Amino acid sequence: MAFTAAQLSSEVRSAYSKDKPIFLGENILEGVTPANAVWRSWTNSFPFPNYTVGGATYDATDTAYPTSRLSDRLTSARSRALLPGGISPNNDRWAFVFLSAEFSFDSIAILEHNFGTLSKQYGTYNSGNTFEINIGLSDDGSNWTIIETFTDPLTDKPLVSFDLANGSGSPSSYAQFSGATYGAVSIRCVGAAMGSTPSTLPEIGEVVFGKRMQLLHGPIVPYEDRNIGSEVIRYSGSTGTGATFTRYAGRRIVNANYYLTTNDKGNFLTFYEDHIDHGLKQFLYVPKGSQAAFPASYGGAEPGEAYWMSLQEDQLNLPVDDVYFLNKMQLGMRENAPFNSGVQ
Repeated sequence: MAFTAAQLSSEVRSAYSKDKPIFLGENILEGVTPANAVWRSWTNSFPFPNYTVGGATYDATDTAYPTSRLSDRLTSARSRALLPGGISPNNDRWAFVFLSAEFSFDSIAILEHNFGTLSKQYGTYNSGNTFEINIGLSDDGSNWTIIETFTDPLTDKPLVSFDLANGSGSPSSYAQFSGATYGAVSIRCVGAAMGSTPSTLPEIGEVVFGKRMQLLHGPIVPYEDRNIGSEVIRYSGSTGTGATFTRYAGRRIVNANYYLTTNDKGNFLTFYEDHIDHGLKQFLYVPKGSQAAFPASYGGAEPGEAYWMSLQEDQLNLPVDDVYFLNKMQLGMRENAPFNSGVQ
């Protein structure tokens, strides 16, 4: 069956445009078997390869950097493509391709990648051709529909999209897809000499295809969203000298309070119970969704960044407050390394 697309509800679209917080914890790649998640390269002019995941043509999968790392919730562990046989050492295109049972999603995120580094080396920033990251869907692995394109990124910070399009068809914005089977992340810079050394091969730490949890209201005070700190062990010598041992630096902590409506509450419980396994799994937190859009307003800096977070508490409490008898939710979130503050 061919995949279909419908536009997200006006309620969700309105909350997104008003920059209400977004949580993304579902990832359909977690249900994909390793044999159905591969790196590929190709030689024609199309933005995607014409090879199914079951074939071996221009297989660029590196078993030393397996694709299982792309959905293990550990962004620090990267998957890397290799240069396949039959491809020039000066290659200019790769794609991560996966085949799944039919899935639905409305949001994507690419985390802990090196696309900004490669783009600055080979793209228009360095007088080259356009460096493109195309996100595609297909029913057969050969005919692809582009649902998002990131062009000439100049940072390795997260690439996210909550406003997908069904190619040149309908809807042209805020699409939610159903019945999809093939998905791909294509990296292409025509004429680039990528792949000649390991440092010029594409790498990704996490790829997320899932359904967002869009809050309908912003946080209430008190709200701590810029608590950035470090943990060090300090030693003081008897002579007055000192030394420090850094365990980590630049981690963001967010402490937020929200009022949840009936719709908010049900959606958040689904996110909490199903998408992050009762708070045990990491997730993407975007304080201001539309300001994380790329490329018009995404600069890799406040306030549009996306953070890979964990909950600090072991339980979720939703007491009824005396303000309109709404549920009040308190969330403590801590960022998982690598931290955005240290990513260029």
